[in-house]
Amino acid sequence: MKKVVFTLIFNDVDESHLGKDVFLVPRYWCKIHHAEGNIVYPRKLGYKELPNQHRGINLIPLKTYLKRSRKSYLVSALIYLLCNAWKIDVLMQFHFSDNTLYLGNFFKLLHPNGFLYIKCDGEYWLDNVLEVAQSNHGFRATIKRLLYERLLKKANMVSIETETGYEKLQTKLYFGISLKEKSCLLENGFDEDLLKEQSINELTFIEKENLIITVGRLGAYPKNIELILKAAEGLSFKNWKMVLIGPIEKEFKGKIEDFFSRNANLKNKIVFVGAISDKKELWEWYNRAKVFVFTSKSESFGLVLMEAYRFNNYIISTDVGWAKSAIKKSIGEIIPQDDYLSLRNAIQSVIDKNMDLSKKDIQKEDISYEILINNAFKEWVI
Repeated sequence: MKKVVFTLIFNDVDESHLGKDVFLVPRYWCKIHHAEGNIVYPRKLGYKELPNQHRGINLIPLKTYLKRSRKSYLVSALIYLLCNAWKIDVLMQFHFSDNTLYLGNFFKLLHPNGFLYIKCDGEYWLDNVLEVAQSNHGFRATIKRLLYERLLKKANMVSIETETGYEKLQTKLYFGISLKEKSCLLENGFDEDLLKEQSINELTFIEKENLIITVGRLGAYPKNIELILKAAEGLSFKNWKMVLIGPIEKEFKGKIEDFFSRNANLKNKIVFVGAISDKKELWEWYNRAKVFVFTSKSESFGLVLMEAYRFNNYIISTDVGWAKSAIKKSIGEIIPQDDYLSLRNAIQSVIDKNMDLSKKDIQKEDISYEILINNAFKEWVI
């Protein structure tokens, strides 16, 4: 019996994506359905060459037909579909982007019985893309609206990562079309298979260290790491430490130096360890830590929140992405945006043992990619 072929064509794939939904959704979908999986992508200059196959998924670089430009990816992807659409049973696309608009429509034109799956993260792709496209005027805007109407009619399934986004897909009309019957909630999940391969000895909460961590691009504006440093200046750390993990933006290095020149006493309490690409090494930090702090100004989901939840961290976060859901499932605290005093008080309460940090048992099945994807697709016949 011929295997079902699942193919993602995406314009942004490098080694870092092999641990994200870009890779993990196709990987677990194919595991569940015993399907052949392909990720088709353009090579990125300056990035490590990807292997031909990774964990059972074929990684297929696109041929380049134009000199590198904004159009070269789309032209290469369209030609790939022209040659291969009939072989593809399920085509996955990310977001309601222009690439999805053209590739999705072209796929359904070439292969009307093929299954088109569109994965969105947060509501941006609903509010700022679909709604804006509905309101634009002029000849080009009219053509685009017609293409969006066709895309929404022809798409077989649309998933979204957030509960508020799912509510919109269930209740709102886009271009006069209801997506209620073809939409589902698919939050990002955790890669349990990889965790088993890493042989990490998971610690209970009481076995963990007095360690507070954060993970992200340190110094990037959306991550708002400055808020953590401002809160830390007034903390009494006692026998606790704080570790900041992630690549450090060049302009942020000066701010770190200024911070320690004012707070030399904190050099042994606050540690910057830089970027960690090895998943086992990164997960061991979550495993050791009791507290995870997240101060982002905006997030579509925030995969690090999922990792912090999975390793039983007490989460202190701004109200972004998956934070409320993570805290609702376990324990933690939501803090206001840009409020360093609230952040300081929340951390100090943990250090001073002013609250019960005994954890509810996390429900691993709630966040297993295999279970989430199986549940999301079970109503759809491929």
